[in-house]
Amino acid sequence: MDDLKLPDTLYLHVIRSAYARARVERVKGGINASEFNASLTSVGEGAFTGKSFVAMHAFASERVNFFGEPVAAVLGRTPYEAADLAESVEVDYEPLKPVLTIEDALSSEPIHSGTNSNVLSSYELGNRFKL
Repeated sequence: MDDLKLPDTLYLHVIRSAYARARVERVKGGINASEFNASLTSVGEGAFTGKSFVAMHAFASERVNFFGEPVAAVLGRTPYEAADLAESVEVDYEPLKPVLTIEDALSSEPIHSGTNSNVLSSYELGNRFKL
């Protein structure tokens, strides 16, 4: 689609987290969670029942949980202008200990707020007591 030139086209550039896990202290500039998430339904919100599915917002607001998670965005008249504007966005993070292994996930506090654990679901197959 990049070769299609339409009048008044704007280009989006997404600012992404540079941390695997961190608390977002402040976002200065760009379109961010405080302005954008409230107007959208989160992906997965209300779509699944009976499981511990976590609603995913367009932009991280309080915490990032993976490297590259969207934090803010800017619009420009050209891709180059959007990239330049993205450089002016300031994001302050407080790095947190990342969850990198299964053992980390099972022994740490829940990654997502509003959940009891990092286990989505569990099941048993067969009779574990019969060998």
